[in-house]
Amino acid sequence: MVLGDVTNLPKFILRPISSVCLIIMWIKLFYFLRIYESTSQLIRMIIEIVVDMKNFLFVLLIGIFSFAGGLYIM
Repeated sequence: MVLGDVTNLPKFILRPISSVCLIIMWIKLFYFLRIYESTSQLIRMIIEIVVDMKNFLFVLLIGIFSFAGGLYIM
């Protein structure tokens, strides 16, 4: 049985929902890998790197949008 059979949603709505659910499922797997001592330090390091990258990504997105706006106007 497929989720689309139960909900009767059109495919253009069901596909984005399914893709977000799949991403959340993989992130939850990382959460469960913190239980084991051999992988807990690696998962913690990945989490800290992603948290530290948020300021850089904010500045990068501002730059991308500014160049995209300029190129769109040209």
